[in-house]
Amino acid sequence: YEWSKSRRNPIWKCERIFWFMNKYLYVVEGKTDVAKLKNLGAEYVLKTDGFNVSSSGVLEFLKYCFCSRSIILLLDPDGPGKQIKKIIIDTLNKVDSDNKIVEINIDKKKAIAHHKVGVTQMNSKLLLSYISPYLSEDQNSFEKEIYTSDLLEKMNLVGSKSKENREKIKRKMPFISISTAKSLKNDLEMLKIEPEKIWRIINDKDWKNTKNNG
Repeated sequence: YEWSKSRRNPIWKCERIFWFMNKYLYVVEGKTDVAKLKNLGAEYVLKTDGFNVSSSGVLEFLKYCFCSRSIILLLDPDGPGKQIKKIIIDTLNKVDSDNKIVEINIDKKKAIAHHKVGVTQMNSKLLLSYISPYLSEDQNSFEKEIYTSDLLEKMNLVGSKSKENREKIKRKMPFISISTAKSLKNDLEMLKIEPEKIWRIINDKDWKNTKNNG
């Protein structure tokens, strides 16, 4: 395991302080990797979609997340995986955060199956041995749920009349998924965005004018 060096000359400031003892965010490359880690007990897992990490909003999402929680990079032990890791670390090293970047370096020989290399190809027990220390920390986390079902209902972010408020959030933070109530809640919890900020966004009466003029 390797810990990144402390950030120097950060150019991106964090606004939130919801960081103490929050659960880790595990970063992997594909949806199969996500499913595998969740089956092993990881709660917050984000996929990069390979090299789309630079264009899909993932980096922006990670910058916000890094203000609230430490990030574990569990990428495929091949050339592309190393390049994706470098892109992410270079981005996060510009963020003014006290959280940690954890690099898990997988033995490539133990991540090969059916002529493919990756986290998906790893034996589950072996993969668990790599991440079990962090899963144990997650279990002892003080993190509490913020966006409860009651709060989401009060914010009108669930149900048949929630479309406009979800679009307002998407307009301000395009890297957040609003396709389902579950994905929206999951992203808000991962990012640990203060509810007051979401209230301000959904109470913006001029958002349509901003949208039309944007």
